[in-house]
Amino acid sequence: MRRSTQIASAVRHLATGEVILFPTETVYGLGASLLCLEARRRICQIKRRSLSKPLQILVESLAQARLFVSHWPGGIERLARRFWPGPLTLVLTASHLGRLASGGGRTVGLRVPNHPVALRLIRRLGVPLAATSCNLSGGAPCVSAQESRRAFGSKVAMVLDGGRCRMARESTVVDGTGRIPRLLRPGAIPLQELRRVIPRLRL
Repeated sequence: MRRSTQIASAVRHLATGEVILFPTETVYGLGASLLCLEARRRICQIKRRSLSKPLQILVESLAQARLFVSHWPGGIERLARRFWPGPLTLVLTASHLGRLASGGGRTVGLRVPNHPVALRLIRRLGVPLAATSCNLSGGAPCVSAQESRRAFGSKVAMVLDGGRCRMARESTVVDGTGRIPRLLRPGAIPLQELRRVIPRLRL
């Protein structure tokens, strides 16, 4: 199946409230339309993940990310401009829209993926994706379509094959809700690279 046909099929599934597996530059993800609450719940059931733990929101741009955030600190602006699109997840104080998108949470985790398939998927759908890494909670994430299919293929509408993930490691997570940003999870971006942008980044 041609890539454009695959993406069109994935968009149809997402638009009708189904869950799919899709590639990013870090790992494969379980994804659903951000607008579909039932599909977001289904992701948590598939992954055996607590419903109280919010999903990440994958957006197409910095401008789209701003819609979900009430306060955008200068240090976070510098990180986003340096590492987006890329393997950096930013946790920020949610706007009213962000609270709706995260199920009422006070914070929201956002990322612009650096993978052509993921970005085309978000743009074609016209809505951000609610997503989490493709693995059972606590287990190693899947980094290829084959691994994803073995793990969850029978539980999702489709597996969108984008090849093996280039980085094969989860995104770095930075908390930007405090006065000084804090590293929440080491990942694909090394600490020293983050500190070139924000020298006072806390651990």
